[in-house]
Amino acid sequence: MKWLLRIGLIVVLLVVVVAVAAFILIDNIATAAVKNGAAYATQTDVEVEAVDISIVGASATITNLDIKNPDGPFREKFDSFLKLGDASAEVTAGSVMSELIEIPEITLSNIEISLVSFDDGKKNYEVILESLKRFQGDEPPKETESEKQVVIKKLIIKNITVKYDFAKDPALGAVPAKGTITIADDEPMVLTDVGSGGVPMSQITADIITDILIQVTANMGSQIGDHILGLTGSLADTVGLDKLNSTLQELDLDLDVGKQLNKLKDLGVDIGGGAGDIIKGAAKDIIGGGLNDVFGGDKDKDKDKESEEEEEEGVLEGLNPF
Repeated sequence: MKWLLRIGLIVVLLVVVVAVAAFILIDNIATAAVKNGAAYATQTDVEVEAVDISIVGASATITNLDIKNPDGPFREKFDSFLKLGDASAEVTAGSVMSELIEIPEITLSNIEISLVSFDDGKKNYEVILESLKRFQGDEPPKETESEKQVVIKKLIIKNITVKYDFAKDPALGAVPAKGTITIADDEPMVLTDVGSGGVPMSQITADIITDILIQVTANMGSQIGDHILGLTGSLADTVGLDKLNSTLQELDLDLDVGKQLNKLKDLGVDIGGGAGDIIKGAAKDIIGGGLNDVFGGDKDKDKDKESEEEEEEGVLEGLNPF
């Protein structure tokens, strides 16, 4: 009997040791995935206090994820570009150890964003978005092939605080501006099927950051004036006009991208590669989106190319963003 009791105790001890090791291993895997994915996406330093996964409760938490500003003067203004205070998620526990991590629902809250610009025209969000642009093609960067794949069925984002410090921007006709804004959370951002089918963690990070910045640009125009034009233009150049507008529609956000891009055109501001195509695309969308009567009735499909170009210019000139 004593031997049976001893064997039983050893078995129990082994089970406890294996269980503890599994918890530690899963947490380490999840922490590394979150940290490395964010660092690769933004190409800047990232810190994360902890990622804890409860197999029993099929839940996970992320504490104090800190995406630093790019090196140099940006970090001297604000050390962090984005800080995530809390994240709570439902998880399919078994998927954490598999190639595809399934997250039925995740809530990101207590988010701080910093927006900075200098007299020389450099802006921290432009540097970050330039890095995120790598994820906008049909295929993710090859370097992400070894990353775990992630899919989020429901993403909720709330409690966003924006700290900004903008220098005078003659190109935008904007005076210096500094302050803090909290975006009202009467209706938090809710997105579905983020990373549909499974995408690398860095892709998930890129998508979430652009979604947050879209929320910011749609809510801050009245507070920071024409400085917001720079952020709108950079977002349009990064994700494309179609993605920008579709995200705004999904989030039920009120932002007339075409008008803002038209004002950038009037100011002669270059928002990056493809800016001209984006602006012309905005005009075509307006013409083809059921607003023909507003801008002069139905258009003859057989109209020659020269007339179409003149028409697009007329639409752009007729838009008044403010």
